[in-house]
Amino acid sequence: MTFEVMDGKDLLTFFRLLKNKDTVDASRIRFMTEQTLSMEKETDSQATVDGIVSSVADGENTIEFSALAYRDTDAATIEMWKELRNWYLDNETVEVWNVDIKSGKKNGSQQTEYLVDYFQGKFTSFELKASADGKVELSYSFTIDGKGLFDKKDTLTPTQEAAVAAANYAYHKLAKEGE
Repeated sequence: MTFEVMDGKDLLTFFRLLKNKDTVDASRIRFMTEQTLSMEKETDSQATVDGIVSSVADGENTIEFSALAYRDTDAATIEMWKELRNWYLDNETVEVWNVDIKSGKKNGSQQTEYLVDYFQGKFTSFELKASADGKVELSYSFTIDGKGLFDKKDTLTPTQEAAVAAANYAYHKLAKEGE
């Protein structure tokens, strides 16, 4: 049996407003530096003459995101991090997909399917940190409604596939490529 340790850059995160699910493809925030998925259970214990009896209930599930702010050179496009900030301000319900880009396998129709974890919820905090001698850093907290869905298989649009490819270097030939 062979094992491969996952790198953090193997998980790309895509976002979309739930209300736009019929009209808009999910997009990803660029330059994400960290993500933490936290899932908790709440426990309650009752002492009895026969010993402790415990019960377990679902607790709060959250995702914390960190990224670097960026400017998009295409003036017609709003930067995804600004969209996330607006969704936070407007208390919008958002869909989140964590895509394992190393899990890609061709299906019967020759599309690449990836393992995906899926969540719905709301952003509960937004922070922008700008130090004089560093990059502008963004932090978001996202509270998950329910438990989420894990290890689903999904295909990506050509634009989303390009986002996966952009997570890696594009190969350029040794010889000049243009005239």
